[in-house]
Amino acid sequence: MRHLSWILAAVLLGGCMNLDVFVFESKPAPADADLMAKSTVPKSLREEVYGPIKSADGTVVDAYLLQHEDSDGTPAWRHAVGLLYLHGQSTNIETTVPRLDELWKLGYTVLAVDARGYGKTQGTATASGQLADVEAARRYFEGRTDLGLSPDRVGIYGRSLGTLLAVALAAERSPKALVLESPVLSIQSIIDQSLALDTPAHWYVDATMDAGANISKVTGALLILHGLADHYVPPSNGEKLHELATSANPNLLELVPGADHDTVPCVSHTHAPVDNDCVDGFSKDYEGWVTSLIDTAFDVAQ
Repeated sequence: MRHLSWILAAVLLGGCMNLDVFVFESKPAPADADLMAKSTVPKSLREEVYGPIKSADGTVVDAYLLQHEDSDGTPAWRHAVGLLYLHGQSTNIETTVPRLDELWKLGYTVLAVDARGYGKTQGTATASGQLADVEAARRYFEGRTDLGLSPDRVGIYGRSLGTLLAVALAAERSPKALVLESPVLSIQSIIDQSLALDTPAHWYVDATMDAGANISKVTGALLILHGLADHYVPPSNGEKLHELATSANPNLLELVPGADHDTVPCVSHTHAPVDNDCVDGFSKDYEGWVTSLIDTAFDVAQ
């Protein structure tokens, strides 16, 4: 998304080409890599899931499960709530570790997914292929009854390009809680914002993901987080999704002053801007927004 403007201009001057590769901007990893090696979650509670999750076409999807034990120091009343985490472009599970650790520390059980083209999941990133991958991951996660999970105990958290997948999943079967961080309205919106011309997205990409067309099917609790200083995916994307989410209950929008595309969890009125890894910690506002929505949606309390 960040480099599309000059690429699209080159396409107009030089002729047509498919730009799905630039929209998805995959980030593969070596097959033997431990993508959670830098995690602060105890190693005994980190489980790589590679093999059990298979997409409809047979693609083996790599994922990491962060689980809990009663004495791990996190809020035990949240352990039986699962969050399926879908990251954005040009990242993978390894680069997402700080956010995953934070959600685990809040007490939730987390399954982070690398759809095809990302991390150790093989294949070329396409909209249909990635959606099939995250659907398979969702079914697997909801089936982990040994962790107290079920279809009614798993929410979805999407970030950036991952929000398109998150909303597509939620449109098929709405979770009780859906969190969208720095969301993208649609592939068309990416094209429109990257090139100041009124041209259809299918001129450049095969991907047709459209959260704006799907968000009205979300009937559970919805939290949209967007930085007011986001110049890559402008906050108008989040505002429009909030407007279109007419069936979500509650439907909450938090526009974060000073936060850009990468620092939404790190910045608040009382927390100075920091880098994407939130090295100085995650803001109490962010923690409050997330836990309040999810705890209420799943009716969990201390």
